Amino acid sequence: MAIEIKAITEIDILGPLKSAYLDLTTAPLDGMWLCGFLPTARHFGFYDEGALAGYCCIDDDGFVLQFY
Repeated sequence: MAIEIKAITEIDILGPLKSAYLDLTTAPLDGMWLCGFLPTARHFGFYDEGALAGYCCIDDDGFVLQFY
């Protein structure tokens, strides 16, 4: 069993996972973070046996902005 990592261009499929991520945060994130930085970052999905199991967002400088 191996996890496959694929670039995601249609980030709408991440809606349920992003909601789960936000439910686990210990402090609220500001709107500029959620609406400014994350939408322009590159998104990657983690697939386990073909099913989307997690994701990450990486900015242009190579920093991980979200990981779930």
